[in-house]
Amino acid sequence: MKKISVVSFLLIVCFIASGCGRGPVRPERDCPVTELLLNESDFPSKAVLNDVLSPLSEYPTESAAIDGSYHGDSVYHRIARWYYYSVAIEENDTWMEIAFDPQDSYSGIYETPPELSNLNSLPASQIHVACADEKDLGYLCRMVARYEEYQILFFSDISERGITHEMFQDLVLRINDKMVSCLNKSK
Repeated sequence: MKKISVVSFLLIVCFIASGCGRGPVRPERDCPVTELLLNESDFPSKAVLNDVLSPLSEYPTESAAIDGSYHGDSVYHRIARWYYYSVAIEENDTWMEIAFDPQDSYSGIYETPPELSNLNSLPASQIHVACADEKDLGYLCRMVARYEEYQILFFSDISERGITHEMFQDLVLRINDKMVSCLNKSK
């Protein structure tokens, strides 16, 4: 009887130590998520950004979002740092499906315009950038990406008077630079 109890105890400890079967945990990093968000210095001077929200409900404690506008075009940037890589992968897969769902009758067909195709090869663990003409909303571009344990969304209206494809690309590259710099930091 004692032998079974000891084995059971060891199995429970092993299961808990491995994250309840979730796989590897994230490393220590010195990158506050709020500092990884786009900020006023990333936009032209007439951009209006709202206050950063952090943490976000239904997301880990290390999560944040910001939204704003530039000449009437809305932007939204969200980041969540998951404890387990497996959860970050699951969340990213879910958001890929939601953001680019071809079955959504409200959405147009999301495709990557040639001028943004280079963004899909950025050094993220997973990334997809595409745009569509949304019914009643206009032309939108979206980026869904995962940089190791970080899951990122960036959505923007696109127009000639506000955020252009070129500006969207620049903002995605700024997000990428912040993420790569964070991942390259050592504690």
